[in-house]
Amino acid sequence: MKTAIISRFSLMLFSTFIVLSSFAQKADFTNESAFKLSSSEIDKGLPLFSSNSVTDIAPAEVNEKVLKNFNKKFREADGVTWEQEDDNYMAKFSRDGITANSLFDAKGRLIYTINFFSDKQLPANSTKMLSNKYDQYHITSAAQVLIDNRTIWIVKLAGKTDLIALRIEDGEMSEIENFKKAN
Repeated sequence: MKTAIISRFSLMLFSTFIVLSSFAQKADFTNESAFKLSSSEIDKGLPLFSSNSVTDIAPAEVNEKVLKNFNKKFREADGVTWEQEDDNYMAKFSRDGITANSLFDAKGRLIYTINFFSDKQLPANSTKMLSNKYDQYHITSAAQVLIDNRTIWIVKLAGKTDLIALRIEDGEMSEIENFKKAN
């Protein structure tokens, strides 16, 4: 089951970035604000939540097991909103100045969490890794995906002439998008 979710996650994340790349490469970016991560961009690449048939729901409508587990794991969450697709529940919230999305199944099990960071919130070891190879770039946005005891970072960078999206996991860094800026 865990292997299936990881395989599905990898395939869906890869597919999402291929699709996004095919559209984005045709467009010319004139500024970095157009090259920031959005929660829907990441969510669509993850398993079990397509964002196609999502319904906003009130906390009172959330499955009791889901709500109990969410409150246990994220006691300090602020501004929580809920969405539902089939039997899965997405909590969107913030904590300690970081925006997050967490997906739960109907049994209340946490499937994944995505934390969205600014350049100033990125951990020092990630910043150092980036500065070694991309010292002429600045970070426009970053997302930390926590799934199946894995931590995957998606970081978007802007340079003088191009914009790059990177994937970092287990100390390995790879480019998943590279665009030229419009003049």
